[in-house]
Amino acid sequence: MKLEKFTQNYIKTLDSKSQEQIITIPFVVHVVWKTQTEKINKTVVDSQIEVLNEDYRRQNNDAVNTPTEFQDEAVDTNIEFYLACKDP
Repeated sequence: MKLEKFTQNYIKTLDSKSQEQIITIPFVVHVVWKTQTEKINKTVVDSQIEVLNEDYRRQNNDAVNTPTEFQDEAVDTNIEFYLACKDP
């Protein structure tokens, strides 16, 4: 499947008056563990997805710490990730 067609399926408009769009990307997380103490629960996975989305949307608390030489390049990518409902 071509990337353009794939991403078109996951583009949503924030509101009807806005031209800003967010690309949402489904993905699968595989947690590999050997002992019970290594196992993590869905709350931890969800928390990391939230951090990932904050970073991609430039809404993370440490965005103000972006080095000066990168400040003109650091932007909200309008990309968000979410857990896919089905593992391909």
